[in-house]
Amino acid sequence: MFRRALELDPLSLSRHGALGSFIGREGRADEVRPVIRNIEALFDDAESCRLIGWLYELIGEADRAIAWTLQARDLEPDNPDHVEKLADLFALIGDEATALRFDPTPTLGVLFQLRRYAELIDAAEFLMIEEPDDVEIRYLLARAYDATGAYESAIYVLSSTGLPDSILNDQGRSVSEIEAFMTLTNALIASRLPEAVELGLSLAKWNEEVPPWWGDIGWIALYRSCNRAVLGRHEDALELLPRIKESRRLAPIAVLRDSSCYQQYAEEPVYLDVVRDQEERRAQLREMLPATLAEFGVELWPEPDE
Repeated sequence: MFRRALELDPLSLSRHGALGSFIGREGRADEVRPVIRNIEALFDDAESCRLIGWLYELIGEADRAIAWTLQARDLEPDNPDHVEKLADLFALIGDEATALRFDPTPTLGVLFQLRRYAELIDAAEFLMIEEPDDVEIRYLLARAYDATGAYESAIYVLSSTGLPDSILNDQGRSVSEIEAFMTLTNALIASRLPEAVELGLSLAKWNEEVPPWWGDIGWIALYRSCNRAVLGRHEDALELLPRIKESRRLAPIAVLRDSSCYQQYAEEPVYLDVVRDQEERRAQLREMLPATLAEFGVELWPEPDE
């Protein structure tokens, strides 16, 4: 249906983006590249550069994502969204210093990627009051609480978002809501409060049995393995965990390292191997980046006006 929509509306950038994003999230990197080439051939503005950057991010080529986002910034130097996205991408590849140079007051998402949970909690607790209708703030705050062992706080924050009912009633609004549902499940069980544990286990069982998981690599392997871990199905969880490596897209390192479901595997060789794989990929991308920027003729910092 995405392909058919594009056939009917071939000059719509959003149609190209919808197709590329769907394929990219499915992990079909080789099918994303023709979409990128078509966008390059048809469009040459900042929005299309950002979209190409996003598609490269989806297929694990964050160095090219950075290069294309720099081109977007150079086309629209007064648009702060490009700078925020660059901070996000540098946080993704583990370059904290450059991420903070681009955005000295980082977004909650960047703080989460950098695993700076205390700062995230301080900022999000304030923003939750300032922007009470923004559930994304609550999702990130809860993830920081879960990572730092403040499980009851995570449960309290997520209970104000409509979870778990929105997911149970098939009314989920975003991928981040699905992730927040997993955070809630983790926190309920990790809290060790009898009623909370009972509810958490029931949610985890429902999550394993009812929804379609659309495969078992990459992002799906990350969360499905986590779900099995909280159910105590450790052999199954550790068998599935290495399938994270089969996706070219980088897994969220904060989830892998700090989610309560994975903390119990801190000494497991299978788990450590997956963490090492993700860290090595990030190191390789940081090493490749200067050559990629030179290939595209872009620089991190624009030349000052004379």
